[in-house]
Amino acid sequence: MATFNSIVRDNFRRKIFIKKFLKKSIYSSLLYNSRLSLQERQIIYIKYIKYTNNFSISRLRSHCFMTGHSRAIYNCVQLNRHHFKNMVLNGHLPG
Repeated sequence: MATFNSIVRDNFRRKIFIKKFLKKSIYSSLLYNSRLSLQERQIIYIKYIKYTNNFSISRLRSHCFMTGHSRAIYNCVQLNRHHFKNMVLNGHLPG
């Protein structure tokens, strides 16, 4: 079972990712714009590297909302496979 701190850390990363995604993607596209001068691209690069990869989409994990496990998660119901199977067998989920 996942610790409470790992779930809190993941939620914090999600909030920061939502805040900083747009600016980082704009800076990323401006870096490859050949119409800008070299000095302008250097200034943009300095701003771009301030956004660390700690808050990138690849660092986010899905967690089961019942147990907190981060492996084998069905994203449509946010349950891991063991709890999903038990809930279906007990009749809590239709289908």
